[in-house]
Amino acid sequence: MKVLATVEGDDAAAHAWIPRLGFDPTRTRIHPLPARPWPAPGDPAELLGAADAVPARLLGLLACACGRLREDEITTALGAPIEGALAGIEPHVAVVEGTFAFRWNAARREVEERLDGGARETSTRRLLSLPPDGYPCAYARAHMEQAAAPFQAFAALVTEEHLAHWMARPEGYLGFVADLERVRRRAVEALASGHEAAAGLAFDGLHLWMSGSIGDVFRLSMQNGGIQQHFPIAQSDVRNQGIAHRAGERWVAGTFEQMVVYSPVDGALLGAVTTPEGAHISPEDLGQLCFVGDELVVLSQRGLTYYRPERVAD
Repeated sequence: MKVLATVEGDDAAAHAWIPRLGFDPTRTRIHPLPARPWPAPGDPAELLGAADAVPARLLGLLACACGRLREDEITTALGAPIEGALAGIEPHVAVVEGTFAFRWNAARREVEERLDGGARETSTRRLLSLPPDGYPCAYARAHMEQAAAPFQAFAALVTEEHLAHWMARPEGYLGFVADLERVRRRAVEALASGHEAAAGLAFDGLHLWMSGSIGDVFRLSMQNGGIQQHFPIAQSDVRNQGIAHRAGERWVAGTFEQMVVYSPVDGALLGAVTTPEGAHISPEDLGQLCFVGDELVVLSQRGLTYYRPERVAD
């Protein structure tokens, strides 16, 4: 029995896969890949520099793409017909049912590694600027993950607009559900890392409201936990530690800032919470909070404190 090492020539990675595949390590040999694992003549990375402008741009586009591209997507991204773009690079491009991609993944990696940062960003920008129900619908999430985008960037993937784009595709709602699950995992990872921890959770009778530790407020679906609304309500250096709901009001307590009140409709600032003397509530008196009837209950390092604040949204 033999295993072909296709893990970037990494013997250690290939050995790690042997037990995962259920093979007996004592009876398994690893055959490394040849130096050039594609039969077509020419080095595609050299073609990248030698080809005319349009074929070179097509190589970069295919190298950065996370999936196959249709002809209309290529012509839109390049601003040129496919015939001229393929000149000199045809042996390296496979065409399947009107879609285009590198014929060999090793060749694609060679080109991708040779692209400088500017060329890679340009190709990615062209791909994500295509009609939203096409390539961006299917692969925007993959590009976000590759770029280690912050969690807030993924909020666009759990909207009704994104669902409508998926429903116009053959995959339908299944593609949207896959995006939703990956975004949920990103949220769990973010919570575990502490970079975007949930600072507080409130319920208004219909929706869950979460205040993020970096100063944002999210309205979450009770059915699937998806983000329905997102308010970037604070400066980037503000940290939240609690949120409470009262009809027409969202009260948010900062870790080092005062307590403030926002509109649940558009995230507009309604006011800052002060004492009868007009002073801000001290950091020692801020913490997790909730409303019990008309009373605001705050759990701080001093313990439980009860307030009966005036209404803000009248």
